[in-house]
Amino acid sequence: MNQTIIEVFYSPTCPNCPPQKKVAKKFEDNETHVKLTNAQEEIERTQRHNVRSEPTTIIHGPEIDESIGFKGVTSEDRLREAVAVAKGQEAMESLKTPTLLETITNLFS
Repeated sequence: MNQTIIEVFYSPTCPNCPPQKKVAKKFEDNETHVKLTNAQEEIERTQRHNVRSEPTTIIHGPEIDESIGFKGVTSEDRLREAVAVAKGQEAMESLKTPTLLETITNLFS
């Protein structure tokens, strides 16, 4: 795989999915493809990626052995970091520091 793929699993009734799809589309270019996957229609693919809520964003890239995944709405900055890791421009460790929003969300989940 030479291309980075950002895959957004969404549900047509999810209010948070349209903004996530919009953020992901900002990264689409010659090196990065955005795939929008309807989780209700592509059940086998959804299960294979262990998607349990929408939106879920998974980044597949040529420079990583495993995919990078985010549940819920992901900020443009965080997605930018993940794409950079998938392309080999950043180290995986850059994703391990949670954002303030992720820290707060984890406290209440």
